[in-house]
Order: sequence, then structure tokens, then C-alpha cells
Amino acid sequence: MSLLKSNSVQIGQSATATQNFTLSVPSSPDGTIKLARGNSGATTADVLTVDASGNVTTTLANGSISASKLSGAQSGSAPIFGARAWVNFDGTRNEGDTGASTDGANVKIRASGNVTSVLKNVAGDYTVNFTTAMVDTNYVVNACSSQNSSSQYCFTNTSTQSTSSVRVQNVNVTPSLADNSNMLVAVFR
Repeated sequence: MSLLKSNSVQIGQSATATQNFTLSVPSSPDGTIKLARGNSGATTADVLTVDASGNVTTTLANGSISASKLSGAQSGSAPIFGARAWVNFDGTRNEGDTGASTDGANVKIRASGNVTSVLKNVAGDYTVNFTTAMVDTNYVVNACSSQNSSSQYCFTNTSTQSTSSVRVQNVNVTPSLADNSNMLVAVFR
């Protein structure tokens, strides 16, 4: 068995740099490792990065994911775009799940991605705050709530979009704003 200690290792010997890969760690190790296209010691183009927490980031040439870039049962040639943020929250309970939600306070989040908090503005009106801001406000919001047999909650409206948050409203059949225990929001860009 051999042991190789280096901050950067080139894989491949092609005269064309883009045909080679470099596996590297920062000169001051922080638990991150990068796979890049190009020669070791020269300018490289990052392909894949894994940080100390196991989070993986990648740069795709065309900025979208297609079925052929995934493993599984995907098919077709249309691009696949992942959610930039999503949240499943209970608009009727406070953040600590110790009581009913109140205006001007955060509500209970069951699960989320890229969402730090959900603020209840007034009954049925919530602001979803992003952990990492969107690049602009040209994103799509899909917001919905479950139907409740007594009030038939069935429609959610997005009212204000910024790079750091989006405001969603839950409207019942009356129609009036109303809290709902099963609110779902997804953001795509």
C-alpha cells in the first residue's frame, strides 16, 4: 500500500488540460475537497465540491439538470429544475409548538430547505424568509394548503416577492384570509 500526501493531485496525462482532472484540498485544510477539470498547478474549472459537512455543490455547463444527468427513472429531454427553497409549516401553531400562533411571531416549521423562518403577519398571511437570498425576484412560487372539512381552505395567493422572502396568503371559500395547519410553499428559479 502506498501513501500519497499532497494538496493537489492530477488525474490524467493528456496534453489537453480539459481532458485531465485535479483533486485538491485548500492549502489550509478545512475539510473541503474539490474535483476540477484541468491540470494541477494551473487554472482549473471546478466540477464538484464537498464541504466538511458533506454538502455537495456542482457547476453544470448549461445551468440545468436533465434526465440524463441523474440516475433513476427520469426520462425525456426537458430540463429538470430543483426547488431553491421549500417549507411545510403549521400556520396555527407558534414556533415552539407551545400554543396558538400569534400575529407578528414565527410559526411552527415541520420541515424546510433554505428557509430560516415563517412569520405570521396576520391571520392567513405569512412571510417565508430565505436562508440564502434568491438572485432576483423572477422566481416562481407554488403555495398551497390542505382542505379543512369545516372551512374548505383551498387557495393560496403569493402577494409580495423579494430576494430575501416571499409573502403568501391563505384564503378560504368566504373568501377571507384564514390560518391553516398544513401550509406548503416551494420556490423555483
